[in-house]
Amino acid sequence: MPDRPYEKLSPESRDRMLEELTRWLEEGFCQPKMEPSLLGLDWSSFATREFPEYAGQISFGNPPEFISYAFSALDAYATAMLAAHFSYGSLGVLNFTSSLKRRGPESQMHLEFTTIPERDRINPDSVIAELLRSFPRLLQSKGIEAGAVLFLEGEGCGMEFEYPGRMMAKASPFLRDRPDDLWPQVTLSLTPTDELRIRAQNILAFLLSSIALEGNAQ
Repeated sequence: MPDRPYEKLSPESRDRMLEELTRWLEEGFCQPKMEPSLLGLDWSSFATREFPEYAGQISFGNPPEFISYAFSALDAYATAMLAAHFSYGSLGVLNFTSSLKRRGPESQMHLEFTTIPERDRINPDSVIAELLRSFPRLLQSKGIEAGAVLFLEGEGCGMEFEYPGRMMAKASPFLRDRPDDLWPQVTLSLTPTDELRIRAQNILAFLLSSIALEGNAQ
């Protein structure tokens, strides 16, 4: 057997390292790998919510873990919306948002998504069935296991699911001293085109056909 290239950790050192890693994860410094955008967009198209009046305060920074999940999940949500069957000719720019939220100090954090058109409105009833079918599958393609994805009543075609990361609000220096109404948010604004719609629909068709093939193989 070759010599061990490092010294074996003592039980005390192993426990200390595990404690440090757990703290790092709970504080939100972990940054999962980000795959390329499904829509072929540059990640610079995604804008984080900024708070210039709180410049320099770490509690108003963006947790790296949140950025990774929010960018990837918002890309999946925008793809699901663009693949849905609604008329976008009169809507102008579509503003997609992904927001980190909770319903109370001890509540589980969740990610909430909305689509707000520059003009007019999208009838939520016309897309709900499609989104509930497509959004979870698109999230899986990004490596995000979202569990239950819920459709929210009201304008904006809102959806939500439990935050999938290890970050904890009470442990994270980015969140623990921050009012809930000033929590992080990511926005993607774009004008829908036939090219983007076709790309979104082709991606979704491929993913759903893969599910069908996997089901037939079992």
